[in-house]
Amino acid sequence: AFGGGPGEPNAGAVRVYADIDNAPMNVTADNTNQTTSCWIVYNPKNSCVYTTNNGGGSISALSWKDDELELIDAVAATLNTPLDMVLSQDYKYLYALASGHTTDGGQPQIHVYETDCDCSLVEVQNITDGLPTEADRNSTDDVVNGVVGLAQWYSLPSLFD
Repeated sequence: AFGGGPGEPNAGAVRVYADIDNAPMNVTADNTNQTTSCWIVYNPKNSCVYTTNNGGGSISALSWKDDELELIDAVAATLNTPLDMVLSQDYKYLYALASGHTTDGGQPQIHVYETDCDCSLVEVQNITDGLPTEADRNSTDDVVNGVVGLAQWYSLPSLFD
């Protein structure tokens, strides 16, 4: 994903490349018509691709089927300056981190969306507990402290049970 899609200097786009004889070859691409497309998550359960659009304050949804990428919804979700995304282990939920820098009183949030077979997103939860506010981030001797990404930890069965 990147800003400046083909022919549109401020639009984001998603491209898929294949490694053919150690040379990347463009397979397909589609514009998101949003600004600053950045992080991409692919959901193998519903064949959907989601991208954050940091400058556009949104998440775009695309379908990936038969080696073709198709924009389903340029604004599948609206959130304040999205930074990162991860899928739940069962691929049912998409977690998106929003920095809160431009609105929401500077409060970062984790938006939880249920993913659907048509690539749509339905917000089911909004988490703010435990995340530092803009005021908190700016009050520590000019050191930037804040949210920058999501990590996911899975508990695996113990080998010693």
